[in-house]
Amino acid sequence: MGPPEHSTSSPAAAEAPRERLSGVVLRVTYRNPDNDFQVVKVEPEGPIAAPHRDRRGEVVLVGQLPGIEVGQSIEAEGQWSVHPRHGPQFQADWVKPRLPTGRRGMEAYLASGAIKGIGPVLARRIVEAFGERTFEVLDAEIDRLRGVRGITPRRLDQVRRAWWEARVDRSLIAFLGEHGIPVTWAGRLRRAYGENALAIVASNPYRLAAEVRGMGFARADAIARRLGLPAEAPDRIDAAIRHVLETAAEDGHTFLPRDRLLAEATRWVSLDPALVEGRLQPLIEEGRLFQEPFDGGTAVFLVAWREVEVDCARQLDRLIRARRPPLRLDLPQFFEAFERRARIRLAPAQRAAVEIVARDGLLVLTGGPGTGKTTTLRAVIEIFAAARRSLRLAAPTGRAARRLTEATKAPAETIHRLLGYQPVTGRFAFGPGRPIEGDLIIVDECSMLDVALARDLLAAVRDDAALLLVGDEDQLPSVGPGNVLADVIASGRLRVLRLQEVFRQAEASLIVLNAHRINQGKFPLLASPAGSEASDFFFIERQDPPSILETIKMLVADRIPRRFGLDPIADIQVLTPMRRGDLGVAGLNRLLQNLLNPRREGPAALLSGEDDGGGPMSLRVGDRVMQTVNEYEKDVANGEIGRVEAVRPEAGEILVRFEGRLVSYLADEARQLQLAYAVTIHKSQGSEYPAVVIPVHGQHHVMLQRNLIYTALTRARRLACIVGSRRALWRAIRNRRPAERFSALGRYLAALGQGRGLD
Repeated sequence: MGPPEHSTSSPAAAEAPRERLSGVVLRVTYRNPDNDFQVVKVEPEGPIAAPHRDRRGEVVLVGQLPGIEVGQSIEAEGQWSVHPRHGPQFQADWVKPRLPTGRRGMEAYLASGAIKGIGPVLARRIVEAFGERTFEVLDAEIDRLRGVRGITPRRLDQVRRAWWEARVDRSLIAFLGEHGIPVTWAGRLRRAYGENALAIVASNPYRLAAEVRGMGFARADAIARRLGLPAEAPDRIDAAIRHVLETAAEDGHTFLPRDRLLAEATRWVSLDPALVEGRLQPLIEEGRLFQEPFDGGTAVFLVAWREVEVDCARQLDRLIRARRPPLRLDLPQFFEAFERRARIRLAPAQRAAVEIVARDGLLVLTGGPGTGKTTTLRAVIEIFAAARRSLRLAAPTGRAARRLTEATKAPAETIHRLLGYQPVTGRFAFGPGRPIEGDLIIVDECSMLDVALARDLLAAVRDDAALLLVGDEDQLPSVGPGNVLADVIASGRLRVLRLQEVFRQAEASLIVLNAHRINQGKFPLLASPAGSEASDFFFIERQDPPSILETIKMLVADRIPRRFGLDPIADIQVLTPMRRGDLGVAGLNRLLQNLLNPRREGPAALLSGEDDGGGPMSLRVGDRVMQTVNEYEKDVANGEIGRVEAVRPEAGEILVRFEGRLVSYLADEARQLQLAYAVTIHKSQGSEYPAVVIPVHGQHHVMLQRNLIYTALTRARRLACIVGSRRALWRAIRNRRPAERFSALGRYLAALGQGRGLD
């Protein structure tokens, strides 16, 4: 029989007033040791309204309750809600445990299993021996337990350690509660720092911003200010500088210009700019930051990202300088045979690409939709197979790898799988001392490749192996730090071949034609080419956000499914330029979730945190969701989309199916998921969808760029609909300057080519 079902949230709970509950823990009816989620029965202290009690006068307390054991007195803060099956329950998000004071409570606490090595029998003997002073003895004179029958030297050591750990937990939880910090952080802090957690939090909360995932500068700063740490503290300024650089990395930058870094850090701490600038040189001298001349100014790096870009440049320089044996084949004879089998005629640029890879073994192949990249790849694969050379195909994400397999009919894998990622160690099996087996490595969707993954990939390629990097240079750059494809091309160190001819079969598609028109700065065509089938592209002009939203609802829920036979959740993807605002990811997801997957009765929702707009996000069975960080232990990459298959509130767990794989998330891991009825265009890279709907409005003005619209349009396989303002669309098309991205790989590659060092 499984544990009882208890919801961690409900719509009613989200609106209920916050209250406090005090009492004694009587029973733990369910506990998930992985995430501290518990369901406990409490005997309340003080008046509690009758509807909240059961027939015994007890109340149900649920939530992440680290350190809570039977017999403890607790004080909790949260909200009352009514579970459809189990009735009233108090959903706690803050709990302060207190040890019991009476003999009965002490014995119940020790017998509960809270202290490893003590069971019910020993608990009774210990309390009989020491009475009301039991906990004093355990705190200060624990060696006296030797006189209790059943306490062996080995058992005493076990109890001593367990009592110490429990005391650390209680102190940490009490400290967090007293300073307004959610106790759900206790588990993460304990895992990060062990028994030193309280000392570290109390002495330097700013360490948490850098070392505890999800904490961030703002939360750490709030803790520090509650503790009374001075605003001018060097640790605070240092943490703000680091936070600005880490946030920049999340936005794709590997460094920031010094002036911009100082200005942004100053805004975070609201101090005299001279105080902030004064901390920069010490951080550089301590080896925590690195600075160097850049474009007439100064670039400031986190040391780790500077090392990654330098390593990446050196690995690529090694491959550029290496010599590879050319394929010994009659190329004209191969091309004749290939064209006969494929019933096509290769364009001169396609032939040239195959010849370069076969002869020199190193090439960047780029081109837009319909220009024949896939056909070129097939020819490269076949010529290496004909020469009896081995090859490996890879792409940054699972979805992109599957697309590559479908297009080439050759097995492809993620780069992480190619490199043999080891979840236990967090390292790759293949690298400089153990290269990948393969005479040719083909990497597709290189515009998605961040510099850290590029470095690890290049380090694992043999000197004598051929390398073909494939991507569309006009698409958005990677989500992660760096600008690998653009930097490699700009360096001038590698041969680059651009496929520009749009083939006849692709010309029948308005998606393809309009993608190229947008890339050339032209407004999209709105009528299908002569002789083509029904249009696969529509522009629906709407001027204001409410009318755009109504049109999107109509398209997604009714018009597209009815006309094209597509599933509104599985097949239609809304792509938007921004996260916030009425037409941003957060607002669109709430709108589309309620439209396509409305809330049902019963425990079908799990409150997993905040959405991209800062509002509450509730995940339901059937929801379309996206992974927002790389989670290699689960084999799920940032940007992958799945469907919620099951929600288990009783275990604080959610199950999501990604392309046939079922992945489990505990409650605190559910923060990695976001609703994905709508996603940002940036997050859609490497993916294709049967249909895309793209809102475009002046509200998106900061993000209105040509490569953004181009990337969104090229995600569509069967249908693309742009909904919005003609003026805003024109503004995006005319803005050919992409969002600025600070990266150094191109400069480093060029310097190595000129024989200059990078130290």
